[in-house]
Amino acid sequence: PRVMKKVIETDKEKKQTEQKYMQHQMQTEYLKAIQQQLQQLEMQTAELEATNAALGEFSNIKTESEILIPLAGGIFAKAILKDNSELIVNIGGKASVCKPVADVQKMLSEQMNEIRMAQSQLTTQMEQMAAQASSLEEELGGQ
Repeated sequence: PRVMKKVIETDKEKKQTEQKYMQHQMQTEYLKAIQQQLQQLEMQTAELEATNAALGEFSNIKTESEILIPLAGGIFAKAILKDNSELIVNIGGKASVCKPVADVQKMLSEQMNEIRMAQSQLTTQMEQMAAQASSLEEELGGQ
């Protein structure tokens, strides 16, 4: 009877260890996913910052100047700038509107702020999950 109780406890401990190990694996995968999301958000922020900087320079280009318009990756067309104060912005559903450059820059700044908030939330989640994973790792190491 005593040996049987010890075997049952050992099986129970083994199952708990397996569950903890699986939980640790899931946490590790979740951490990797968060890191990928953070990298994507950083790329989006860099792209928005570059666009915003380009818009700052755009207003300084004289009208009737020849400019290059990107058509696709590495493919450009020559064009003559007719207006440097407004841009045509896609608002979805194949609809576009004219907006002053300053309004477009404000819109991009708002998008960057939203991305930074999302980055902050993801970073907090990642830190919490990393702490849980570390604690679980210590438990697994002690067994």
